[in-house]
Amino acid sequence: GAGAFFKLEAKDAAGTVLGTTGDVAIAVTDEWENHSVEFVMPEGTVQMAAVIVASRWDGVACDFAFDDMFLMSMGVLDVIAPDPVQNVSATASSYYNLVTWSDNAGEEGETYNVYASTEPITDISSSTVDIVAVNVLEGASAAVHYLHNPLEDSDVTYYYAVACKDASNNVGGPGSSDGSITNTAKGVPTISLTPPVSFAADGDLQEWYDSGIIPFELGATDNSYGTPHLGFGEVDDDNDLYGTIWAAVDDDYFYVAAEILDNVVNNDASSGWWTADVVQLCFGFYDQHGSKHVGMQRGTEPDYKLYFTPEGANSDNGEGLLAAHGDGNYFHEVFNPDYVFEFRISLDSILIDDDVRLIPANGTRTPFEPMVYDNDGDGLEAIMVLSPTNDDNAHQTCEVWSNTWIGDQSTVDIDKEVIANEFALFPNYPNPFNPVTTIGFSLPNAQQVSLSVYNLIGQEVVSLVNKELPAGYHTINWYAGSMASGVYLSRLSSGGKTSTQKMLLLK
Repeated sequence: GAGAFFKLEAKDAAGTVLGTTGDVAIAVTDEWENHSVEFVMPEGTVQMAAVIVASRWDGVACDFAFDDMFLMSMGVLDVIAPDPVQNVSATASSYYNLVTWSDNAGEEGETYNVYASTEPITDISSSTVDIVAVNVLEGASAAVHYLHNPLEDSDVTYYYAVACKDASNNVGGPGSSDGSITNTAKGVPTISLTPPVSFAADGDLQEWYDSGIIPFELGATDNSYGTPHLGFGEVDDDNDLYGTIWAAVDDDYFYVAAEILDNVVNNDASSGWWTADVVQLCFGFYDQHGSKHVGMQRGTEPDYKLYFTPEGANSDNGEGLLAAHGDGNYFHEVFNPDYVFEFRISLDSILIDDDVRLIPANGTRTPFEPMVYDNDGDGLEAIMVLSPTNDDNAHQTCEVWSNTWIGDQSTVDIDKEVIANEFALFPNYPNPFNPVTTIGFSLPNAQQVSLSVYNLIGQEVVSLVNKELPAGYHTINWYAGSMASGVYLSRLSSGGKTSTQKMLLLK
């Protein structure tokens, strides 16, 4: 039968063979066929040669035709990471630090990622490191780090690092600032751990005004996070559009209330709910550190999008109506001008698919981005937003969502004996529990890790984590609502090490 061998040869500018695939056998038929082989080209390759030898093994004479046999200029293959960025520094301004650096000489078309941490930065994948900006273009050489703190202004200290990503997507090691910089962070509203005692979804917001909870303010002249920002369009003044939004959570429910000043209320949603006067709320129920989500996620770090209309509170995650007007969990009233609403939802009911239930903890930093849409009768005119980077794209990416905290502190209290540079699994809390508990563990470096729960006969009842995680202290919630009372074992495994803790579920 007819057969052939071909191979690819990688050559430098002088024609010297730097590497080859070796002979690859192919069958030859009377039909045109495409053939390919995976080949990682050596550094310095500028030419690729396809070498083909064909024959009939039974000796019968025949003709062969091959198409597209040619040398192809590849350019010089770049597999070398850029040098660390130089001259990284930060300058303090009003509620933000301006981070600057020198672009890498010799690079073209590169971008820069900017990182911040309250500790010196040696590993940008650490859970203690936040991403300030990504893909900053060549020539900009600067990024703004907005500084926020729960409820009250407070001095904060940060270290910075910048890493270069070249045009071939090679990422260099980070260049770090010589030292830290201390500046004042702006006190911002939070999700209160103490909802109004007399909460009732009835449209009367007096219990919120009396609660002492600081609301999020979004207006033309005022924004809780600093400079007012419109994600889209224009507004005339605070009478045209102004939003006051409260948020709270307890062990059972998430609460939201809003008073919207709007000189013309238009609820015509015939062209889509987003074209009417409506409030949208994007948030995540997890402790957010490190890089923000790009797309919506489920599981251990679930993201949610809700919108509130006169008819009800709705999921923008495809889950439909969450609460109807007047059902005891939602109330919406239009005065025109202005409107108000109140809402609560069970922390169990909000879950989607494999979402892990929130256990409210003081100091949890959570994504939170409220938006107020305005339609005075001529279609969508404006969207008032919280985040200075939200340019009407919060529905597309979580990267532009603001962050706030649950409670009144900036970090979750962790046992002082927790040593984040060791492999360790810690006792769950609370223990005994019903039906939710938190499991904490620490990793000395970034690694693939598995955390599962087993019953006493060794059967795995749930896998909570099975992925690579950065070094540091981590927590995961286990919702055991469908489990029977009894003793369970949490088991942490990574790199040949295993640790186990007992947990008691009492219903």
